[in-house]
Amino acid sequence: MGGLSFLYEPPLFGFNVSEQRLLISALAGGTDEELSDELGISLSTVKKTWRLIYDRVAACLPELIPGNSQPKGENSKRGRGRGYMCV
Repeated sequence: MGGLSFLYEPPLFGFNVSEQRLLISALAGGTDEELSDELGISLSTVKKTWRLIYDRVAACLPELIPGNSQPKGENSKRGRGRGYMCV
């Protein structure tokens, strides 16, 4: 007894709820238009959310993005100079 059942790992990307909803819905496939209908959000919101997801992944784990030349550890910026917090 006394051992840990699992080791907690904090979230790497820190996706917010809307980003998580889009990612989970996209696992089943479908176009942006279909995701928009399924989630009850506009197509422009779907596209904006994809951009936020892409930027966050590029900032936190740039090697996952093909052709990304951003050096590891250098945070990309979004909005008015706000960087992403990566664990």
